[in-house]
Amino acid sequence: MGFKKYLDNDSKDVLIIAETAFSHEGSKEYLIEMINQLAGHENIAIKLQVLIDKDDYLTPDNNVYQKVDEWLLSYYEWKSIIEYAYSKNVPVIIAVLDLKALDLVNELKEKVQAIEIHPSCIPDINFMNAVVEKCKNDDFPLFVGISGFSFNEITFMMDKYLNLLKRENIIFMYGFQNYPTDFESINLNRLDIMGETFHVKLGYADHTDYNHELKDTLVASVYGKGINIFEIHYVLEYGVDRIDYITAYDSERIFKLRNQLNQLKTAFGEKTRTMSKAEGIYSKKFRKVPVFKGDFAKGTVIDMSHVVFKRANIHSDIDIIDIQKFTGKKLSCNVLENQIVELKVLE
Repeated sequence: MGFKKYLDNDSKDVLIIAETAFSHEGSKEYLIEMINQLAGHENIAIKLQVLIDKDDYLTPDNNVYQKVDEWLLSYYEWKSIIEYAYSKNVPVIIAVLDLKALDLVNELKEKVQAIEIHPSCIPDINFMNAVVEKCKNDDFPLFVGISGFSFNEITFMMDKYLNLLKRENIIFMYGFQNYPTDFESINLNRLDIMGETFHVKLGYADHTDYNHELKDTLVASVYGKGINIFEIHYVLEYGVDRIDYITAYDSERIFKLRNQLNQLKTAFGEKTRTMSKAEGIYSKKFRKVPVFKGDFAKGTVIDMSHVVFKRANIHSDIDIIDIQKFTGKKLSCNVLENQIVELKVLE
C-alpha cells in the first residue's frame, strides 16, 4: 500500500485519515459500508477507534459507561472489519483505547498500517509503555494526539516514552474535538513551534463544524504550512444527526477535499531554482528584446547606441545577463531597423 511514503518529513503526498470514532454506533454493517465507499481511492486511510473492554477505559460512574455498551463491537467483529478493509486495500490505522485493542493489533499486525494512542490514554503509564513497546518491536508508526498537553508534558512524553521509537515513526496529530472546535481556538501557528521544538512529523486533525464555509480553506492553509496528513471525521450521511456528525464529512466531501489538496500539491511544485516549462514560455513572451535602432552595414562595430529594446514576436538568444556582451562586436552581415539582435549576426 506504500503507506510510509506519507510519513517522510519532506513528503507532499496528501493523506486524509477518515476517522470513524464512534459514528458507527455499534453497527458492523455501517463500518463495512464506510470501508466500501473508501475502497479504490488513493490518498485515503481509515481510522478505527477500537474499544473492546470498557472497564479498562472507563470507571462505572463515567457519564457514558452504560451508554457505551450500545457502541461496542466484539474482538472478533473488529477482527473481521480490519480483515475486510485489508481485502479492499484500504489502509487501516487503529486507535487503541484498551489492552484488548492492542492484542488485536498484535494478531493482525500485517494488516494494520499504524497505531494511534488517543490523548485520553496518554496519562496511563502502563498503557503508554505497552503501546510504545508494541510500536518499537514491530516498527509501527505511532500517531500521537498532542492537543490538550502543555509543552512540558509533551517534552516529558518524548523523553519518557517516544524517544524509544525511530523519529520517522512518530507523528504528532494537532487538533482537538470541542463539538465543534471554533476557529478562534485552533491556533495553527502552534504547529510551527511544535515542529521547531520536537522535530517529528506533524499532522492536523480537523474538528471544525461540518458545514463551516471555511472548513476546506482552513485545511488547505495547513497544507501551505507543509503539513500533508489530515484527519477528518467520517460519516456515511453528511449532516445527519448521529455521534460525531457535527464535525464529519461523508466520502464525497472527503474525496473533494483530497482532490483540492492534490491540486495544491501540483501548484506548490518542487523546491528548485529552475522555472517551470510554462514560466519559461511566459518569460520569452513578455520580455523586451534588443533590436537594431536602424539599418547598419556589415562590419559595423556595435555599441549600445545601435540598440534599443522592444517587445517582439521573436525571442533573442541573448539573455539579460549577456545583454551588454555584444558591445564591441562587428556585424557579420547587413542588418535592418527593428531586426532582433542575435548572436548569429555578430562576429
